[in-house]
Amino acid sequence: MLKALAITLFILICPALLLFAGASAPICSQVFSESRPAFQFNDQESLGYQALQRDLLTLDGFFISQSKRTTSELVNLIISEDLRAVIFRIESILHIYKRKDAEFFEPFLKTFKELEDQIGQIALHESLRDKAKELKQPELAQYFQEQVLKDRANFEKSLEDFNIHDLEQTQFRKTAKEIQAYDQWKNPKKDRQFLLDEMISYAQKVRKDIKELKFDHADIEKGLHELRRKIRWIGIQVKSFDALITFETKTPLSSKTELWFQEISTATPKMLQSKFIRSSTESEAPQSKHSLIIPLKTFGMISQIVTNIGVRKDNSETQIYFEEAIKKTGSKMSISVLKIEEIDHQKMSREFQDRINETDLLGEYIKLLEKLN
Repeated sequence: MLKALAITLFILICPALLLFAGASAPICSQVFSESRPAFQFNDQESLGYQALQRDLLTLDGFFISQSKRTTSELVNLIISEDLRAVIFRIESILHIYKRKDAEFFEPFLKTFKELEDQIGQIALHESLRDKAKELKQPELAQYFQEQVLKDRANFEKSLEDFNIHDLEQTQFRKTAKEIQAYDQWKNPKKDRQFLLDEMISYAQKVRKDIKELKFDHADIEKGLHELRRKIRWIGIQVKSFDALITFETKTPLSSKTELWFQEISTATPKMLQSKFIRSSTESEAPQSKHSLIIPLKTFGMISQIVTNIGVRKDNSETQIYFEEAIKKTGSKMSISVLKIEEIDHQKMSREFQDRINETDLLGEYIKLLEKLN
């Protein structure tokens, strides 16, 4: 409790010192770099509890440091500095612990998922608007801009509901206090095992679905998109514990998986150095003797598969949204102007599933998680 109080005081005092010194309030990236080291992980409390406190207090510190800005200005900062990633981490952790105590964690999960979804909608419609501008289609650009304004209005209301301008009690700090008061946190060893069991259980479910070719579907939402979403959560679960994970690189892979690894890494030489894999806090990790050990090569392959599918997913979605906008606005634009390569999304989904099954990539990832931990 004393540590949490010290962190809160640091976050409260730091912005005041900056203003007293005549410095402007720091941007979000500066808040992360300055406030996150203030959170000292320990070996006495559960990993989940500490990871949630870190991210909730990071958000609290951000809004306190930016308290003089309007809600609209804050929305601009949140998007430009990718605060969505922190909210996504919180959502992921809550999603894991919901399976431990749905009554307690579900309300928090619902709230943070809504925030993350709202940011995603703004980003989506802004990208579509910018694409329409690039194509010199003012009618479509205006259509997407109207969507952006609606999205922003919804998000601004949600932020106001979080009391973001209340220096004494933002909703983020209130949530941190409620989580701190929760009396069902396990000791760190048991909590670590719970997290591993949950990560392994989820990966096993995805592996089973892929073996049964559940994502071989003519509907892209139920096929390729759902395949990506399911695999993506494997990575998100791990990366939600930045500074509490250690990547292991020495364990050899099976011949089939190693061959695929070489193919992927040849096409993407910096795969294992990507921003998603290499944590911004890696120099600090591990900060607990209970840190999770993650097999880097298989984890990197899983992450790259998500990226590769994502590029094609984005292209397909762009075409779908433009076709819808053309119908609603009566625009004369030809969809061919987008110059998007048509793909057989069902065939692509089947190919990814076949290769994952052939190498048993997820099975190997699961075995290594069990062996290393």
